[in-house]
Amino acid sequence: MFPHVPTVFPRTTRDSGPHGNDREVLRRLSVKFRDPLGRQKQKCFDTKDDARRFSREIEVGKTMRRMARSDRCRYPSRRVGRNVPRTLSPLLAAHAETYRRDLNTYIVPRFGAYRIGRMPAEEIERWLLDEIDAGLAPSSVHRHYRTMRRMFQVAVEKQKILANPCERVHPPKVPKTEMTFLTWEQSMALAEAHAERFQAMIYLAVDSGMRWGELIGLQRKNLDLANRRVRVVDQLVRPVDGAFHRTQPKTSASIRSITISRMTAEILASHL
Repeated sequence: MFPHVPTVFPRTTRDSGPHGNDREVLRRLSVKFRDPLGRQKQKCFDTKDDARRFSREIEVGKTMRRMARSDRCRYPSRRVGRNVPRTLSPLLAAHAETYRRDLNTYIVPRFGAYRIGRMPAEEIERWLLDEIDAGLAPSSVHRHYRTMRRMFQVAVEKQKILANPCERVHPPKVPKTEMTFLTWEQSMALAEAHAERFQAMIYLAVDSGMRWGELIGLQRKNLDLANRRVRVVDQLVRPVDGAFHRTQPKTSASIRSITISRMTAEILASHL
Protein backbone atom coordinates (compact mmCIF):
# COMPACT_ATOMS: atom_id res chain seq x y z
CA MET A 1 0.00 0.00 0.00
CA PHE A 2 2.90 2.32 0.73
CA PRO A 3 5.70 1.41 -1.72
CA HIS A 4 9.25 2.21 -0.68
CA VAL A 5 9.94 4.32 -3.78
CA PRO A 6 10.25 8.10 -4.03
CA THR A 7 7.15 9.74 -5.40
CA VAL A 8 6.51 13.38 -6.33
CA PHE A 9 4.76 15.03 -3.44
CA PRO A 10 3.14 18.37 -4.44
CA ARG A 11 4.37 20.27 -1.45
CA THR A 12 4.83 23.74 -2.90
CA THR A 13 5.07 27.30 -1.70
CA ARG A 14 4.22 30.41 -3.60
CA ASP A 15 5.34 34.01 -3.65
CA SER A 16 4.31 37.00 -5.68
CA GLY A 17 5.95 37.43 -9.05
CA PRO A 18 7.05 40.75 -10.52
CA HIS A 19 3.52 41.33 -11.86
CA GLY A 20 1.74 40.28 -8.70
CA ASN A 21 1.10 36.70 -9.89
CA ASP A 22 1.80 33.80 -7.56
CA ARG A 23 4.48 31.34 -8.74
CA GLU A 24 5.65 27.95 -7.55
CA VAL A 25 9.17 28.13 -6.05
CA LEU A 26 9.62 24.71 -4.42
CA ARG A 27 8.71 21.21 -5.44
CA ARG A 28 9.93 18.36 -3.18
CA LEU A 29 10.09 14.58 -3.29
CA SER A 30 8.80 12.31 -0.58
CA VAL A 31 9.07 8.66 0.39
CA LYS A 32 6.07 6.95 1.91
CA PHE A 33 6.75 3.92 4.07
CA ARG A 34 5.73 2.00 7.18
CA ASP A 35 7.95 1.84 10.26
CA PRO A 36 8.69 -1.48 12.08
CA LEU A 37 5.49 -0.98 14.10
CA GLY A 38 3.38 -0.70 10.96
CA ARG A 39 2.69 3.02 11.27
CA GLN A 40 2.40 5.09 8.12
CA LYS A 41 5.28 7.54 7.69
CA GLN A 42 6.38 10.06 5.12
CA LYS A 43 9.66 11.91 4.72
CA CYS A 44 10.43 14.71 2.27
CA PHE A 45 13.66 15.42 0.41
CA ASP A 46 14.96 18.22 -1.75
CA THR A 47 16.68 15.99 -4.31
CA LYS A 48 15.80 12.74 -6.04
CA ASP A 49 19.15 11.20 -5.03
CA ASP A 50 18.45 11.79 -1.34
CA ALA A 51 14.98 10.28 -1.70
CA ARG A 52 16.32 7.19 -3.46
CA ARG A 53 19.10 6.78 -0.90
CA PHE A 54 16.60 6.81 1.94
CA SER A 55 14.39 4.39 0.03
CA ARG A 56 17.28 1.94 -0.30
CA GLU A 57 17.96 2.23 3.42
CA ILE A 58 14.35 1.34 4.14
CA GLU A 59 14.62 -1.74 1.92
CA VAL A 60 17.87 -2.82 3.58
CA GLY A 61 16.24 -2.49 6.98
CA LYS A 62 13.33 -4.70 5.86
CA THR A 63 15.74 -7.31 4.53
CA MET A 64 17.76 -7.34 7.76
CA ARG A 65 14.63 -7.74 9.87
CA ARG A 66 13.50 -10.66 7.72
CA MET A 67 16.92 -12.22 8.08
CA ALA A 68 16.77 -11.83 11.86
CA ARG A 69 13.52 -13.81 11.90
CA SER A 70 14.82 -16.52 9.56
CA ASP A 71 15.91 -20.04 10.45
CA ARG A 72 19.56 -19.09 9.95
CA CYS A 73 19.61 -17.48 13.40
CA ARG A 74 18.62 -20.82 14.87
CA TYR A 75 21.84 -22.59 13.88
CA PRO A 76 23.64 -24.00 16.94
CA SER A 77 26.93 -22.28 17.71
CA ARG A 78 28.94 -25.48 17.28
CA ARG A 79 27.79 -25.66 13.65
CA VAL A 80 29.14 -22.18 12.90
CA GLY A 81 32.31 -22.80 14.91
CA ARG A 82 33.33 -25.70 12.69
CA ASN A 83 33.67 -23.31 9.74
CA VAL A 84 35.93 -20.78 11.47
CA PRO A 85 39.35 -22.38 10.71
CA ARG A 86 38.37 -22.73 7.05
CA THR A 87 37.95 -18.97 6.71
CA LEU A 88 41.59 -18.23 7.59
CA SER A 89 44.35 -17.56 5.10
CA PRO A 90 46.70 -20.48 4.34
CA LEU A 91 49.44 -18.28 5.80
CA LEU A 92 47.74 -18.61 9.18
CA ALA A 93 47.73 -22.41 9.39
CA ALA A 94 49.13 -22.37 12.92
CA HIS A 95 46.41 -19.92 13.97
CA ALA A 96 43.78 -22.22 12.48
CA GLU A 97 44.93 -24.96 14.84
CA THR A 98 44.72 -22.54 17.76
CA TYR A 99 41.18 -21.56 16.75
CA ARG A 100 40.19 -25.20 16.43
CA ARG A 101 41.63 -26.11 19.82
CA ASP A 102 40.00 -23.18 21.61
CA LEU A 103 36.65 -23.88 19.96
CA ASN A 104 36.65 -27.58 20.82
CA THR A 105 38.08 -27.20 24.33
CA TYR A 106 36.60 -23.99 25.70
CA ILE A 107 33.79 -22.57 23.54
CA VAL A 108 31.72 -25.46 22.19
CA PRO A 109 31.41 -27.22 25.60
CA ARG A 110 29.95 -24.01 27.04
CA PHE A 111 28.00 -22.54 24.12
CA GLY A 112 27.63 -25.32 21.56
CA ALA A 113 23.88 -25.71 22.14
CA TYR A 114 23.15 -21.96 22.05
CA ARG A 115 21.39 -20.64 18.95
CA ILE A 116 23.70 -18.40 16.96
CA GLY A 117 21.15 -15.57 16.91
CA ARG A 118 20.27 -15.84 20.60
CA MET A 119 23.65 -15.38 22.26
CA PRO A 120 23.46 -12.87 25.13
CA ALA A 121 26.51 -10.68 25.65
CA GLU A 122 26.07 -11.01 29.41
CA GLU A 123 26.56 -14.77 29.20
CA ILE A 124 29.79 -14.31 27.24
CA GLU A 125 31.12 -11.91 29.87
CA ARG A 126 30.12 -14.35 32.63
CA TRP A 127 32.03 -17.12 30.83
CA LEU A 128 35.18 -14.98 30.62
CA LEU A 129 34.94 -14.13 34.33
CA ASP A 130 34.49 -17.81 35.16
CA GLU A 131 37.70 -18.60 33.30
CA ILE A 132 39.57 -15.91 35.22
CA ASP A 133 38.19 -17.31 38.50
CA ALA A 134 39.31 -20.80 37.43
CA GLY A 135 42.90 -19.55 37.29
CA LEU A 136 43.42 -19.20 33.53
CA ALA A 137 45.90 -16.54 32.48
CA PRO A 138 44.29 -13.28 31.26
CA SER A 139 46.16 -13.66 27.95
CA SER A 140 44.57 -17.09 27.42
CA VAL A 141 41.11 -15.82 28.35
CA HIS A 142 41.52 -12.91 25.94
CA ARG A 143 42.53 -15.36 23.19
CA HIS A 144 39.37 -17.39 23.81
CA TYR A 145 37.38 -14.16 23.50
CA ARG A 146 39.08 -13.37 20.17
CA THR A 147 38.29 -16.86 18.92
CA MET A 148 34.62 -16.47 19.83
CA ARG A 149 34.53 -13.01 18.26
CA ARG A 150 35.94 -14.49 15.07
CA MET A 151 33.28 -17.22 15.14
CA PHE A 152 30.46 -14.68 15.31
CA GLN A 153 32.12 -12.48 12.70
CA VAL A 154 32.03 -15.42 10.28
CA ALA A 155 28.30 -15.72 11.03
CA VAL A 156 27.84 -12.00 10.28
CA GLU A 157 29.76 -12.29 7.00
CA LYS A 158 27.65 -15.29 5.99
CA GLN A 159 24.51 -13.28 6.83
CA LYS A 160 23.39 -15.68 9.54
CA ILE A 161 23.13 -12.95 12.19
CA LEU A 162 22.83 -9.17 12.08
CA ALA A 163 25.55 -8.18 14.53
CA ASN A 164 28.43 -9.67 16.47
CA PRO A 165 27.40 -10.01 20.15
CA CYS A 166 31.07 -9.87 21.18
CA GLU A 167 31.10 -6.20 20.18
CA ARG A 168 29.08 -5.55 23.35
CA VAL A 169 31.46 -7.54 25.56
CA HIS A 170 34.32 -6.08 27.58
CA PRO A 171 37.08 -8.73 27.62
CA PRO A 172 39.63 -8.88 30.45
CA LYS A 173 42.64 -6.64 30.08
CA VAL A 174 45.93 -8.38 29.55
CA PRO A 175 48.57 -6.88 31.86
CA LYS A 176 51.64 -5.67 30.07
CA THR A 177 54.85 -7.40 31.11
CA GLU A 178 58.32 -6.17 30.39
CA MET A 179 60.25 -8.38 28.00
CA THR A 180 63.27 -10.20 29.40
CA PHE A 181 66.44 -10.40 27.32
CA LEU A 182 69.47 -12.63 27.72
CA THR A 183 72.89 -11.04 27.97
CA TRP A 184 75.50 -12.16 25.45
CA GLU A 185 77.19 -14.24 28.15
CA GLN A 186 73.89 -15.94 28.99
CA SER A 187 73.25 -16.57 25.30
CA MET A 188 76.65 -18.24 24.89
CA ALA A 189 76.03 -20.37 27.98
CA LEU A 190 72.67 -21.44 26.55
CA ALA A 191 74.19 -22.40 23.20
CA GLU A 192 77.15 -24.25 24.70
CA ALA A 193 74.79 -26.23 26.97
CA HIS A 194 73.29 -27.87 23.87
CA ALA A 195 74.66 -30.47 21.52
CA GLU A 196 76.94 -29.12 18.79
CA ARG A 197 74.27 -29.83 16.19
CA PHE A 198 72.01 -27.09 17.61
CA GLN A 199 74.55 -24.48 18.66
CA ALA A 200 74.69 -22.70 15.30
CA MET A 201 70.91 -22.23 15.30
CA ILE A 202 70.94 -20.76 18.82
CA TYR A 203 73.71 -18.31 17.98
CA LEU A 204 71.88 -17.29 14.81
CA ALA A 205 68.60 -16.86 16.72
CA VAL A 206 70.23 -14.56 19.29
CA ASP A 207 72.16 -12.61 16.68
CA SER A 208 69.43 -12.17 14.06
CA GLY A 209 66.15 -12.09 15.97
CA MET A 210 64.59 -14.46 13.43
CA ARG A 211 61.34 -16.21 14.30
CA TRP A 212 61.27 -19.93 15.04
CA GLY A 213 59.63 -20.87 11.73
CA GLU A 214 62.15 -18.74 9.84
CA LEU A 215 65.07 -20.37 11.65
CA ILE A 216 64.06 -23.96 10.99
CA GLY A 217 63.06 -23.08 7.43
CA LEU A 218 66.37 -21.41 6.54
CA GLN A 219 68.07 -22.95 3.48
CA ARG A 220 71.71 -22.91 2.41
CA LYS A 221 70.95 -20.89 -0.73
CA ASN A 222 69.77 -17.98 1.45
CA LEU A 223 73.09 -17.68 3.30
CA ASP A 224 75.81 -15.32 2.08
CA LEU A 225 78.46 -15.86 4.73
CA ALA A 226 81.18 -14.02 2.79
CA ASN A 227 79.16 -10.83 3.21
CA ARG A 228 77.60 -11.96 6.52
CA ARG A 229 74.06 -11.77 5.17
CA VAL A 230 71.01 -13.98 5.81
CA ARG A 231 68.05 -13.70 3.48
CA VAL A 232 64.63 -14.51 5.00
CA VAL A 233 62.15 -15.43 2.25
CA ASP A 234 59.99 -18.20 3.75
CA GLN A 235 59.34 -20.29 6.84
CA LEU A 236 58.30 -23.76 7.95
CA VAL A 237 55.01 -24.26 9.77
CA ARG A 238 53.33 -27.41 11.00
CA PRO A 239 49.71 -27.85 12.12
CA VAL A 240 49.20 -29.73 15.34
CA ASP A 241 48.28 -32.96 13.55
CA GLY A 242 50.01 -32.36 10.24
CA ALA A 243 53.39 -32.31 8.54
CA PHE A 244 55.78 -29.40 8.06
CA HIS A 245 55.20 -27.32 4.97
CA ARG A 246 56.89 -24.21 3.60
CA THR A 247 55.00 -20.91 3.41
CA GLN A 248 55.71 -17.23 3.00
CA PRO A 249 56.40 -15.15 6.14
CA LYS A 250 53.50 -13.50 7.96
CA THR A 251 53.80 -10.17 6.14
CA SER A 252 55.64 -8.76 3.14
CA ALA A 253 57.83 -6.77 5.56
CA SER A 254 59.02 -10.09 7.01
CA ILE A 255 60.87 -10.82 3.75
CA ARG A 256 64.19 -9.20 4.56
CA SER A 257 67.97 -9.40 4.58
CA ILE A 258 69.78 -9.53 7.94
CA THR A 259 73.41 -8.71 8.69
CA ILE A 260 74.97 -11.07 11.24
CA SER A 261 78.17 -10.78 13.28
CA ARG A 262 81.49 -12.19 12.12
CA MET A 263 81.43 -14.72 14.97
CA THR A 264 77.99 -16.05 13.95
CA ALA A 265 79.07 -16.24 10.31
CA GLU A 266 82.12 -18.31 11.29
CA ILE A 267 79.96 -20.64 13.44
CA LEU A 268 77.54 -21.13 10.54
CA ALA A 269 80.39 -21.79 8.12
CA SER A 270 81.78 -24.45 10.45
CA HIS A 271 78.31 -25.94 10.84
CA LEU A 272 77.82 -26.17 7.07
